[in-house]
Amino acid sequence: MFMHGSGTNTGTALHDTVITGGHPFYKSDMTLNLEEIEELVLRRKWLLSELKRFEEKYGMDSEEFIRSWREGLIPEPDDPEVHGDFMVWEALVEELVTVESKLRSLGRNNLEA
Repeated sequence: MFMHGSGTNTGTALHDTVITGGHPFYKSDMTLNLEEIEELVLRRKWLLSELKRFEEKYGMDSEEFIRSWREGLIPEPDDPEVHGDFMVWEALVEELVTVESKLRSLGRNNLEA
């Protein structure tokens, strides 16, 4: 079998390479990228549903909560359950920011390729 490469055996068959805009992309790379995007989209959907739960429970949106919480406008709760909720809520917001940043980055990488 003919292997793609400069005289070296890269282990990737020529038919496994897709040429787009003069740049070689390997199906396995594209599949991994697509799987990562799908995983991030599912994670984002779950995060949004969890955030909505806290927003409904405490009567404010996550943006308002995180701003007020970090600026000290919301006092440290005495109730351990509420304090725990606020800590989880903050972590969910941070994770959503990370997930959305990764999605934007993957989107940019796909557009630049």
